[in-house]
Amino acid sequence: MFKYISNKIAAGVASCLTLIIPTVAFAAYMPPSDQVPPRTRGSTAGRRAPCSTPSSGEIQERSGMIALAPVSYMGKTASTHPTFAWFAYDTVPIPVQFSLYEYDAARNNFNPQPLVQEKLVNSTGINSYKLPKTSQGLSKGKTYAWQVVLTCDVQSNSRNSWIRNPIQLTEMSSQLKQKLSVMNTPSQKLNLYAESGLWYDALDVALKHDRNPRLKSAMLALISGLAKVEKAREPKELPKDVSISYSLEQIVASEARSAITPR
Repeated sequence: MFKYISNKIAAGVASCLTLIIPTVAFAAYMPPSDQVPPRTRGSTAGRRAPCSTPSSGEIQERSGMIALAPVSYMGKTASTHPTFAWFAYDTVPIPVQFSLYEYDAARNNFNPQPLVQEKLVNSTGINSYKLPKTSQGLSKGKTYAWQVVLTCDVQSNSRNSWIRNPIQLTEMSSQLKQKLSVMNTPSQKLNLYAESGLWYDALDVALKHDRNPRLKSAMLALISGLAKVEKAREPKELPKDVSISYSLEQIVASEARSAITPR
């Protein structure tokens, strides 16, 4: 069952991060100014859809996901084969379908034929998928939308929860390349990517080293920063159950707490 972390816990996110790594300073994510085509983003946040798994038959009163990626801003990457990540609330494994689409500006919609489509299984917490090197990578000058759909109800896709986020490939400047070449630690690289607006690259560094407490803290700080960025763009009257920023804050609180007291 989907549960919100209490506001008291959410308010203690900063304290939790300090307890994990008290002396590390993390750079804030600086989003790019690019406009986001409406059809490349969206989610079913707030939807309550029952979901059962073939193996257990257990019914999930609430099955949902939150993308660990910018929604109000264009997500940027310098990698042709980036890593995508999302948070799943389900307490049992749930089948999902990952798809990557190319956006067609002339039609103001993404092409119906996905460039990549793969069936996966969600686990509770953070899930990720790296675009295989054998697949067609991203191209500069194009906009893409990546999508994850819970395949709970195969007869009625409209009942399934989904997330969709925009992404673009960008070329790193020579100055950024030079700075990266002298970086000695993953946390330094993560900070530089975040400062440069390369969200997917920053998160990828953290995910590769998620068992490292320093990088775990960096990842939570990165997501917390994204929550603040998204909150600044949300209407003040937006209900919490459909607020991306609020959901991201709860994820950070939950993950920070589990880092101190493992699940």
